[in-house]
Amino acid sequence: MGIPILTTGVGWALDKLDFCDAMFADKDLKDLNDSIKYIMEHNNLEDLRQNARRVIDNWTLQDYINKHKEIYEM
Repeated sequence: MGIPILTTGVGWALDKLDFCDAMFADKDLKDLNDSIKYIMEHNNLEDLRQNARRVIDNWTLQDYINKHKEIYEM
């Protein structure tokens, strides 16, 4: 869909993404709100949009499940 990934820096996002793939907002609602407004107001985020699409295209539920199983089986 060409929408940049916006997330907080926790869990899976920290393991899988970097600043080329996603925008990271602080955990507080004001920063999240400001980040959403920024994405909506700026159309020049093409690299971020393409990288987000690449992340999503390469994501599978099975990989996600396997990573969690590895953690719990340690």
